[in-house]
Amino acid sequence: MDTTDQRAADVTVPTLVRRALQRCATQYDHAQRMPHRTHADNITRAERIAALCDRESRWYGVLHRWAYSPQGTVPLVFGQAAIRAESCAMSDARFWADNAGYYRALRAGVDPDQAEIGAWST
Repeated sequence: MDTTDQRAADVTVPTLVRRALQRCATQYDHAQRMPHRTHADNITRAERIAALCDRESRWYGVLHRWAYSPQGTVPLVFGQAAIRAESCAMSDARFWADNAGYYRALRAGVDPDQAEIGAWST
């Protein structure tokens, strides 16, 4: 085994998740600053943020499954916190997907208050 393989094998699940969440946070900050002047801008921005929130949720899922696994070496309260964070990120992803749907409906000339937004979400 070369040193690259050894370093990869030494990375713990919490470290892997922390790094991934840091990348998500950086990308989220960039997405928040995307233009949002037009309906198309808002759709693109909301879709990007929804994807990032979904990714964040999946990483918290990795952490919560690890915390409850035999390899998990943390008190179970950390698993409970990870489940809560996963759920919050999932809710954020739905919000941003619905937000994109709202602007899709506006762009299509449909009154979003009269339309079912979920039909316009991806």
